[in-house]
Amino acid sequence: MKQFFSSIIFDVFLASLAVFLLSFLIEQEWKGAVVQWVNLNYVLVICLVSGILAILFPKEVEKDHPGAGYWIGSVFISIAAGFIAYKHSEELGVWAYAFACGVSLIIFFISYVLAKNNETDTLENI
Repeated sequence: MKQFFSSIIFDVFLASLAVFLLSFLIEQEWKGAVVQWVNLNYVLVICLVSGILAILFPKEVEKDHPGAGYWIGSVFISIAAGFIAYKHSEELGVWAYAFACGVSLIIFFISYVLAKNNETDTLENI
């Protein structure tokens, strides 16, 4: 039962994180496109609460190597983070590109290091 609850909470966290990031990117590009329908603060609260619960009740994972979906997701999140960093600092000029690339590379590097760590089964061991 605990494993089932952990799995549900983890899936809710992943879904709410994806919805929040995608909605946030759309809202940054086209002001009012998302906010007129959904308050992003509610989605953020769901994401934070489910993330905290996912840490408190970790989902046990098997020790297999990450597949293509993991790497595609990591690249997408890295690009999205770089885009957000660029949009918030584009008036700085050329430094905005360097900052956005740096944020993207750091996130992808962290993702790569966590994937290569074969000793961790849950988030508790990180």
